[in-house]
Amino acid sequence: MKLRPFFIISLLFLFCTACADKELIAIEDCTTLNNVKRISEAEKGEVCIYLQVYRYQSEIYTVCECCVCDKAPMAVNCENLSLCEFPEDCMIDFFADADYLYSVVEL
Repeated sequence: MKLRPFFIISLLFLFCTACADKELIAIEDCTTLNNVKRISEAEKGEVCIYLQVYRYQSEIYTVCECCVCDKAPMAVNCENLSLCEFPEDCMIDFFADADYLYSVVEL
């Protein structure tokens, strides 16, 4: 009975570290994010062009935010391939289901 709390805490620790390792490995493998710097939410208002980084269906995607480009947002994976051909319905699903991680600017 005394081992039960220890066992539960151990399982939670392993689960949390396993999830963190998967995120780090996927992001490190993403060549799109090689020469970038993370920016805060406040800094996003000071730059015109930046990338939002998301996790969607266990993959890393970026979405370019541009104040002067006048284009619809499109999620792009680490191989620089668009998530979908026609952005309307696809991007609605993406933004509903994707996990926002952070924003970056190119160095």
